[in-house]
Amino acid sequence: MKSRYISFEEWERAAELLDDKWAAIIYTGIYTGLRYSDLCQLTPRMILEPADRVIELVEKKTTRPRAIKLHKKLIMKLRKLNLPLDSPIVPYKNAVTFNIMFKRRLFDIGIRKNMLTGVSSHSLRKSFARRYFDMNGQTDAALFKLKEMLGHSTVLHTKIYIDLLSEDILDEYDSLNDDPDDE
Repeated sequence: MKSRYISFEEWERAAELLDDKWAAIIYTGIYTGLRYSDLCQLTPRMILEPADRVIELVEKKTTRPRAIKLHKKLIMKLRKLNLPLDSPIVPYKNAVTFNIMFKRRLFDIGIRKNMLTGVSSHSLRKSFARRYFDMNGQTDAALFKLKEMLGHSTVLHTKIYIDLLSEDILDEYDSLNDDPDDE
């Protein structure tokens, strides 16, 4: 099933309603764009202590080293939470278990069940990607940089990932309008 895109603002509203553990997962996911397996490597200490706001890790999926500059808002939000510094941000090592618990917690705060179809840990990564692309003018340069940030092998993969191709195709219907006065 395709992972569902949820806006950054919707995630932030959900995080405000959840307990500190789940809020930390959401904030870390939407501000870093990391895959679930990489989120599992992080502890609050790893995020809160680097003076240069840069963390380094080896991606589980690709085995490539990766450096990420942490957003100031992520650090600020995690400082406000009551988290054990050396415990993993994501305490679930199994993605299936995590996603079941994640949906259950979102349902508990009032998100309707039909809105949770397709929601998973990957939805956090997609929200990061879409927000970056939109905030950087939806340019080809932003798309290329996003490809690098996400560790994708091609720009086409990134376009599919942020559902850009679907939008491009829908926009093409407007090009069929042969009367410029109708626009």
